[in-house]
Amino acid sequence: MKTIKILLIAAAAIGLVGCSNENNRSVVPNVGNVNKNAESFAKDLPPNTETKSYGYIALLEQTTSDNRVLLIRDLGSLDLASATREDVLSQSKGNKEAAWYVLEKDAIALLKVGMAVEITSENMQLDMNPPVRYGSAVKILD
Repeated sequence: MKTIKILLIAAAAIGLVGCSNENNRSVVPNVGNVNKNAESFAKDLPPNTETKSYGYIALLEQTTSDNRVLLIRDLGSLDLASATREDVLSQSKGNKEAAWYVLEKDAIALLKVGMAVEITSENMQLDMNPPVRYGSAVKILD
């Protein structure tokens, strides 16, 4: 069973790194309840654990091979309502509490940029910047 998971992770990594067609990628443009005081709200989030991460949906992306969200715990001065994709990616680079989460299509359909969420994931990740993890459950916090 571990071998199958490792092979699936490797296949996903190939799809996420260099083999994806950027023309097939679309950033979902809807912005949810963006908390204007996000920095102080991040302090009120529960601490991240080995399997649960808390933060804001900063980007939603759908490709032909997967659906993923970029979760950032502390947005700092980033205003998701007006930030460009490049602004968001710049904020996530080197941020130890930012990560991409690959989710099921039905789970991602309920999410909007700016929502505070809890994402449960297995303790596996692809070492990228930010890392890629596989989410098994999403809970909307706001």
